[in-house]
Amino acid sequence: MNVCPLCGIDFEGAQCHSSCPIAHGCAMVRCPSCGYEFVEEGFVTRLVRWLRKEHSMSLTEVAAGSTVTVARIDSASTQRLQRLASLGIVPGVQLRVIAKKPTFVVEFDYTSLALDGDVAREIAVKSAA
Repeated sequence: MNVCPLCGIDFEGAQCHSSCPIAHGCAMVRCPSCGYEFVEEGFVTRLVRWLRKEHSMSLTEVAAGSTVTVARIDSASTQRLQRLASLGIVPGVQLRVIAKKPTFVVEFDYTSLALDGDVAREIAVKSAA
């Protein structure tokens, strides 16, 4: 069982089928939902990820002025996942919530980004450590 670090979906057996010369015996797996490739994880990594998932909340639940870390993105839309990733919103990124109304505005690195409420609801975050 694998969990995609980008979209958070649980899946089994989606091995990397690239044309890479070391594809046989490669530990890379490809998420069937979003296409993100990552190294297959072991039991301890899955346990840590499960514990992290239990302590996450939606970006919509965070107070303005708070700094949080993206835990995962709970979207069924591959296009939305890819778009957010291209903008830099991926698991592990720290976001500062600037405003919640009239729209969600987050800041990270040197970027400010306005998000629709539906998109903000799909971004699972945890308190920044």
